[in-house]
Amino acid sequence: MKKFWIILFLSLQPTFCLAQQIIWAKQFLIGSRYTLLTSMFQKQDSSFVLGGESRYFGIRLPITGVGYTGTAVIFCTKNGDTTKTVNLKTYGSHPKVCQSVFNEIFVGTSVTWDTLLHSKIRIFKLDSEGNILWTRFLFAPTYDRGQVTKLMATPDGGCMVLGHAASVFGAWSDWFLLKYSFSGELEWSQRYNNGGTCEANNIEPMPGGNYLISGTVDNRIWSVVVDVNGQQLSNHFFHNSPNPYIVYGASVIQVPGKAFISSSSQNINNSYTSFVGKFDSLKAKVWGGYRQIGLLQPRASADGGYSNVEGQPGDSNYLRKYTPDSLLLWSVTIGKNSRGQFNDMVYDGFGSAVLAGYKKDALGTDNAYLVKVANMGLPFDPTKNKEIYDAEPFKKLIAYPNPCSENLYFKNVFYPSKIEVFDMLGRKKAQFQILPGEGVSLKDLPKGQYLVRVEAERKARVVRILKE
Repeated sequence: MKKFWIILFLSLQPTFCLAQQIIWAKQFLIGSRYTLLTSMFQKQDSSFVLGGESRYFGIRLPITGVGYTGTAVIFCTKNGDTTKTVNLKTYGSHPKVCQSVFNEIFVGTSVTWDTLLHSKIRIFKLDSEGNILWTRFLFAPTYDRGQVTKLMATPDGGCMVLGHAASVFGAWSDWFLLKYSFSGELEWSQRYNNGGTCEANNIEPMPGGNYLISGTVDNRIWSVVVDVNGQQLSNHFFHNSPNPYIVYGASVIQVPGKAFISSSSQNINNSYTSFVGKFDSLKAKVWGGYRQIGLLQPRASADGGYSNVEGQPGDSNYLRKYTPDSLLLWSVTIGKNSRGQFNDMVYDGFGSAVLAGYKKDALGTDNAYLVKVANMGLPFDPTKNKEIYDAEPFKKLIAYPNPCSENLYFKNVFYPSKIEVFDMLGRKKAQFQILPGEGVSLKDLPKGQYLVRVEAERKARVVRILKE
C-alpha cells in the first residue's frame, strides 16, 4: 500500500512529463464587453459549433435583459476562425449545445423571467446553418428555478436535457431529466433525489441502451443508471468527502474495461483540490487520490486512461493525460495566469484536444477563448501547420458511403490495415483487419457518429463517419 501511494504521488507531479504544443489559440467578443464559451461540439467537416453567453458590463438584470445580450451559437472553422454568430435573443445563462443524429443543433439554457428570480428552461432546435426550427419553454419540473447542465442527442433524432432544480431561495434539491422528440414534443420528464442537496453534471450512454447520470448529493459523488424512459434502475455513491469540504462539479465516466473514473472539485476554506478515483464494475475502488483541482469532467481515452483540465480557477490551467493506472503521461500549460477558465473540451478525429472557455484581457474583459492542443502520439509539425498524419499512405483516405447503414469501405488504402471504430467518448466498439479493397460491417453498431482509425505501415489516420 505504501508503494502504491508513492507511485500515485509521483504521478500527480507535472514536472516529470513532456510538454504538448498549442497549435492555435483564438480570442474574440460577440458584440459586447463580456463573452463566455460554455459548451461545444465538432461537426463532420471538422468545424465547430459553440454555445456562448454575451453580457454588457458583466452583470445580469432579470426581466429587462439589461446587462447582457444572452445566448448565442457561434460557428467556427476547424482552425477556430468565426464564420457566423446566431443570437437567439433570449436572456439565458450558460447555454449547452449538442448535435442531433441528423446534424441539427439543440441548444438548452436557463432563463430568469421575473423579479422573484423564477426561471424557465428554454430549448431550441436549429438546422445545420443556425436557422431556428422550433423553441420550447418549460418550468423546471415542480420547482421555481432550474439550470440546464448537459444535452445529449438520442438515436431517434431527439435529445435529453439534464439539469437540477430548486425553490427560489433554496439549494439545488433535485436532478431532472427531460426527453424531447425530433419535433419538439416533451415525451417524458423524471426527477431524482437521494434526500439532500443535489447537483447534476453529466449523462452518457451505457452498453445495452441505458444511461449513466452523475453529480453530487450532500458532498458525495452520486451516480444513477436509468433506462431509455428515464426510469431509475440503480444508484451508487462513489466517494464521501470529509467535512467541511464543499464538493461540486462531480461526475462519473466510463472507461474501457468496464470501469469508472469519478472526480469532484472540493473547497475547504477557499483552498481547492480534486478527488479522482477509479472503480471496477462492482464499484470497488481500484485507486484514488487528490491532486490539483479538475476544472472539467475527465474525458475517457481508448487505452482505459483519461485526460482532464487541472489547475486553479482564474489562474494557470493545464491539460493532462493519464494512464489507466493514473500515471501522468504529459502536461501542457493552456492558460498561464490567464484569469479565465475552460468550460468544455472535445477531441477531434486525430486525437488533438480543442478547449472552449473564456480569458480576461488586460482591461479585465472576458473574451471567448478557443485553444487547440496537438496530440502527443501524433506530434504537431509547425513547418507545415498541420498534423503529420496527413502523410502517405493515408493522405487521400476516404471512407464511404458516409453516412453508412451497414458496410463501410475505404478508398486509397494500399496496404493490409487495422481498422478500429470508436464512439464519440473514445470507447472502442469494433476492430477489423482488412486487405486493400475490403470493407468492414458496422451493422451491429447503434446509429450515431463514430471515429474510424485506419493503421498501416506504422502510420494512422482517423475519419469521422455517421451510422444510420
